[in-house]
Amino acid sequence: MLSMANKQHMRTCSRCHGTGLEIDPVAVGAAMRAKRIAAKHSLRSVAGFMGFSAAYISDLERGNRAFSEELITVYEKAIRTK
Repeated sequence: MLSMANKQHMRTCSRCHGTGLEIDPVAVGAAMRAKRIAAKHSLRSVAGFMGFSAAYISDLERGNRAFSEELITVYEKAIRTK
């Protein structure tokens, strides 16, 4: 499972100017995309399962949209579904 608390998905906090850590949406999105491709699912099939547009899922994978732990859980369920 992709954990938002995974250290490889963290970066220096941009709001506190480096005194803490925050989630790096680009790193999480790249990991999401890599898992989808490894599972041989298209962007459209995952988006259809989740009830979102392919553009929205693409934005998540590129780190351009906010996501939650729940959204990542549903995404992972979508890529496990055949």
